[in-house]
Amino acid sequence: MTKLTGFLSFLLCFFVWGSIVNAETVNQLIIINKKTNELAFYENGELVRVFKVATGRSESLTPEGTFRIVNKIKNRPYYKDKIPGGDPRNPLGDRWLGLDARGTYGTTYAIHGNNNPKSIGTYASAGCVRMLNDEVRWLFERIEKFTAVIITNTTKSFDTIAASHGFEPYSKLANVNIDKLSPQPENTEVTIKASTTNKNPSLFRFSVFDGATWTTLQDFSTNNQLLWQPLIAGSYQVKVQVKSTSSEKPFDDEKIVPFEVFVSANINSVSFNSESPQSTNTQIEVTAITNDTSQNMLKFSIYDGEEWITVKDYSFEANFTWIPTEPGTYKIKVETKNKLSSKGADDEKEITYTVFEPAQFISLSSSKHSPQPIGTTLSFTSSTNDETANLVRFLIYDGEKWTTLQDFSKMKEFTWQPGAPGSFQIKMQTKHEFSKEEFDDEETLEYTIFTPATFQGITSDKEKFVQSGESVNIEFEDLDQLEYLISVFNGKEWSILREYNAESKFEWKPKSPGIYRLKIAVKHQLSNQEYDDQNEFLFIVYASSPFQAILEPRTKIRRILAGA
Repeated sequence: MTKLTGFLSFLLCFFVWGSIVNAETVNQLIIINKKTNELAFYENGELVRVFKVATGRSESLTPEGTFRIVNKIKNRPYYKDKIPGGDPRNPLGDRWLGLDARGTYGTTYAIHGNNNPKSIGTYASAGCVRMLNDEVRWLFERIEKFTAVIITNTTKSFDTIAASHGFEPYSKLANVNIDKLSPQPENTEVTIKASTTNKNPSLFRFSVFDGATWTTLQDFSTNNQLLWQPLIAGSYQVKVQVKSTSSEKPFDDEKIVPFEVFVSANINSVSFNSESPQSTNTQIEVTAITNDTSQNMLKFSIYDGEEWITVKDYSFEANFTWIPTEPGTYKIKVETKNKLSSKGADDEKEITYTVFEPAQFISLSSSKHSPQPIGTTLSFTSSTNDETANLVRFLIYDGEKWTTLQDFSKMKEFTWQPGAPGSFQIKMQTKHEFSKEEFDDEETLEYTIFTPATFQGITSDKEKFVQSGESVNIEFEDLDQLEYLISVFNGKEWSILREYNAESKFEWKPKSPGIYRLKIAVKHQLSNQEYDDQNEFLFIVYASSPFQAILEPRTKIRRILAGA
């Protein structure tokens, strides 16, 4: 019995030792941080996924340290309460990843599922690490046996925890140094040297990109430095790749360092979109071409007669837009230098440019404000910033087309007598006599012309004699934009029966017998006159006989009938 026990112990030790050896070849890692109740899964040196978990109800229940996954079990029974594996009541869920913690071998401590998803993210277990069932299934399918599991309680990041435990299955570059700082002139020899963060044996490869293709200068070898002598100016990229001698990846890590090789810049030409002279407020684009647009920077400055002003500092933009606001004779200077040059300028050119004042309206006025009736004589006057050099043109739009009333000339006033109603636009344009533009400035006035109102089609249901108590119904022809005011004279005074409005019907019911003058005034809605037209009607109102309405002395009656 003693021999059998010793043999079994030997087998167990061999199995455990073999497991640990195999674990060294596993490129996976699990980190469980009890501080945040999170589980991180690493594979091939990269963080793949982070899960929320539940850990021990007290800090001591879930062990801390580095352990191994020593078994993987599907549907493990919950022996304590005799709950079969796979049963929805099973607090272990349906996946078990056993750990060799505290002298146990995957039988006591594990990462497993659960039957209480609300506990995830809390401190709830008796020592195991709980996961959501669908998430532990995902992990179960990917994790390999003997993968290292780090359980800790810290504020450090997962990457920091992994590095502190030496989890670096692949080589990583610590630095790439070039013995001469970029930029450098052509044919300069530079030495490139690389170093790694880990102690594992590493292989290095050096490549250079010249703007078109990558060229391998030294393929993977244990030599970590390279001598390089660029012969042609350009923007290069030096790439260093590293990988572990046991890595199956194309490379484990890489760094790319830019390196510039240059020649001095020269200005080939300077051009303008608009040749001198030009008016102020004209958009002038200045474009410069150098011997190497990819490497050379440009600076643009303007001298206004008193000082040089930098309008665009060094950049790779080959042009700038200038809008001069003041007339004068300017100097435009273009400077260039290679982006890597330490000089103030490698080359420069200077051009003289003349700018004149464009025409602008100072004021516009009309003799009468809109609206006005047809036939009114209207005068429009303009003034500009330079009456001696500026030209003015007058146009009118009648709703269908523009008509030139007066072409460009130095006449600043024109007269218009509209012969038809409508909504018009009066446009005035001005330009300097030397301007190359169609016009420098323009203004538009809106003007409304209307036809004055006249009496048309007025009817009454009563003639001159009206019996007391009857109504007089007057109807006007319903015309657009006309308004009517109705007043009455009773022999002593005038009174308004209805203020101006557009109603086409009116009913008047006199209160007592007498002789009345009914006045109707009409005007267009746009008219600013008291009335455009008016008319009067005489009505004699009687009680039982037309003669009973005439109660005044004969002389007064005659005055009333005569319109006095």
